[in-house]
Amino acid sequence: MGDSLMGGTYLTLPRVLAAHGFDAVVHDAHVNGSGLLDPMNGYFARDYLALQLAAHPAVDTVIFEWAGVCDDVCSADALAYGSPEFFAAWQAAATDLIRAARLHGLEVVWAISPPPPPDLGGDPPVRDWSSQAMRVFVTTLTAAYARNYPSDLSVTTADWWQALSDTNGHWQEALRYDGAVHGVRASDRVHLTDDGSVRTSTWTTAALATLYERAAASPPARPG
Repeated sequence: MGDSLMGGTYLTLPRVLAAHGFDAVVHDAHVNGSGLLDPMNGYFARDYLALQLAAHPAVDTVIFEWAGVCDDVCSADALAYGSPEFFAAWQAAATDLIRAARLHGLEVVWAISPPPPPDLGGDPPVRDWSSQAMRVFVTTLTAAYARNYPSDLSVTTADWWQALSDTNGHWQEALRYDGAVHGVRASDRVHLTDDGSVRTSTWTTAALATLYERAAASPPARPG
């Protein structure tokens, strides 16, 4: 479940999982342009999760990712985008969603969103710097919160920020690895190329491997 970055990752996740020995069926429940606080296809996150699980009852693991979008709730002036109240609501919604997933018996991975571009480019270039600066601020801070989920909420994270940034943690359109330069962002500077998707899928697969290794090593819960 997540926004269009999750959708872009889904495009290569099944084949990356298979290449690393996972026998997995992957269901896509992303909603383009969605945010954790906004309705997704008419449902808020916890209800949308329940709807997806009803449709796919064999699911045992869920991956969440949202980059900080808040179109409906924030544009209605119910919540000021980027305000302390916004971040408090975001954190409360994330905690509630994780708890709901666990009540369904699911393992949870939270993907840390990758760095947003400092500008949106375009022809002519987008010049609304103040608006993009706020988007960068929100995505950066929600990603920082997510990095604390392993300690705060005992949730495994997949660090897509690391997967798609340079060695200084900054946004780049292309990265050099495996002896070549790979374009990882699409022409809109936000979405993923196939190479970018393979990288987020690879980091996600590593997170899943870590999660399942820990689960296998944990002693079974005692009855009662």
